[in-house]
Amino acid sequence: MAQPAEKMNRRQYVIKQLQQVERDQYEVASVEGCLNAIRPVLDEIMNGTALYAQIEKLVRAGNADRAVKLMEAMPIKSKHMMPLMALLGAVIAIAVVVAVFVLGRGGS
Repeated sequence: MAQPAEKMNRRQYVIKQLQQVERDQYEVASVEGCLNAIRPVLDEIMNGTALYAQIEKLVRAGNADRAVKLMEAMPIKSKHMMPLMALLGAVIAIAVVVAVFVLGRGGS
């Protein structure tokens, strides 16, 4: 099997798992092993649960190659980045409000 997800990016890890299923000709153990390996990796990204569901359907239907294409096209964003982005947005919004207030008072 492929190396752990920590040693490569998430997209590469999932793709390698899916390609292994194809090489193993969709053996039940390979499919189950792949799905069990990629679930925690996909749980760490935005919309990972929905993505996992789509990949699971494709793999179980014998379309791992389509699942690979889906992974290649999908933007991968970590769930952990969203709070930081929200914080940055809040800081910018506060700065804009303060700047407007200061400029408004200075002109009067």
